[in-house]
Formats: sequence, C-alpha cells, structure tokens
Amino acid sequence: MSDGRVLEARVLNTDYLRWDRTRSKHNWPPAAEALFMYMTFLAWSALRREGQIADSLTWEQFSEEACEQVELDRQEAELNGTSGVDPTLEGVGRT
Repeated sequence: MSDGRVLEARVLNTDYLRWDRTRSKHNWPPAAEALFMYMTFLAWSALRREGQIADSLTWEQFSEEACEQVELDRQEAELNGTSGVDPTLEGVGRT
C-alpha cells in the first residue's frame, strides 16, 4: 500500500460476484483482457469486506492512489481455477 502496509486477503465468491456485476455495469473488459484491473478489484473488494481498508476508500482511490502492487497466490489460484492466467504471479489480494 502507499502507506507502507502489506496486506493480504482471502478472495471469496462474493468478491468474484462483485467483480462480475461491476464489470458488466461499467462495460469493463473480461478478466483475461484486464488481468491487473481484475486482481486489483478483487483485492479492493476482499480488503474492504475484511475491514482491512475503510469502506469509504473507493475503487478509484484504491486503484489509482493507495494500492501499489497486487500479487496472486499460486496455490489459491490453483484451487479456484485461475492458475493458468499468469504463472509468474504470486499472492491473491496482497497489496
């Protein structure tokens, strides 16, 4: 995070559903075409749900100012079926 914190969150089905609804509403590209947007959104959703970031921190603020890096956890990706997206990434929801 831009404040120096390193956060980790578990992405749940509710976060994936939030992505699907938001992507559709804003006509965003599919996850496969916007991988980092997808991962950043999932991190934002999970961190808000877990109370690690304020509910008042908008997606725009999080993605453009607060979040400096997101990594995908390979083991988690294998469990949820997204491991083929990019094998060089590590750590779901880590910012």
